[in-house]
Amino acid sequence: MSRIFLPIRLCDLMATSLNGWSVIASSSSPLLRVIAIPGTTKKVRVRAEIAPVMAAALSLVHEHVINLNPGSTAGYCYRQARAANGFSNHASGTAVDMRYDVWTAAHKQFATPSQIKAMHSILDQFRTTGGKRIFGWGGDWSAAFLDDMHLEIGQAWQPGVGSFVSTVDVQNVQKRLGIDKDGNFVKKAPAVSTGTHLAVVVHRVPPFPGAFKVGAHGPYVKALQTGLNRHGYKLVADGKFGAQTKAAVVAIQKKNRKLQPADGIVGPVFYKTFAVAI
Repeated sequence: MSRIFLPIRLCDLMATSLNGWSVIASSSSPLLRVIAIPGTTKKVRVRAEIAPVMAAALSLVHEHVINLNPGSTAGYCYRQARAANGFSNHASGTAVDMRYDVWTAAHKQFATPSQIKAMHSILDQFRTTGGKRIFGWGGDWSAAFLDDMHLEIGQAWQPGVGSFVSTVDVQNVQKRLGIDKDGNFVKKAPAVSTGTHLAVVVHRVPPFPGAFKVGAHGPYVKALQTGLNRHGYKLVADGKFGAQTKAAVVAIQKKNRKLQPADGIVGPVFYKTFAVAI
């Protein structure tokens, strides 16, 4: 896979990548760490704070999804994003391209159904104690941007993430899963199932009824309100879409590029990200 390297400008030193992490302008920066992926012969250069959880996740990918030993897997790269304005998450050291010799940048789904299910199962393991996912996967992107190779610290609009992932979120997951500084599971690696699909959306979540806004009412509104409350809002989860629910929706839309415009209307991506079982 060809990689584009850009000249470093002073204004870039304060820039952030698409997921909100600060850009790192040099591969020799002490902010980066080269870490071995447990169970493989591979190493990746990623941001030091996320290195243990990324290595642990990649070890599960290797065991349950795709063999990482042959071919190409890489992390940090100082470059712009291909599919959006701004710096790639690779530029902040928070993304890895897995087996890009096989899962190429052709914007098509290379992963098989069983690989997809296993990948979703892995993503669901890496959650905070509050239920927030910290990883996003390019295999879940829309058809025009599909990128199976891409694993990243999640962007706020991705399923189960909901808001920018912080260092505290990463540390929470590392402690919860018992991951040591080298990416090993100290006690037991979490089970990976190939029989589940996006556990963030379970059968008890009411189906998306189509775009809805102020005036809507029903269990799907209550599921949304319940999910919003898990992200710090204090709504009365009564199933009635009123002014306070709209204000919470607008506030999130203003912060998240993929959820705009900030019009208070709940679309499919917003609902899929925030609605929870009730």
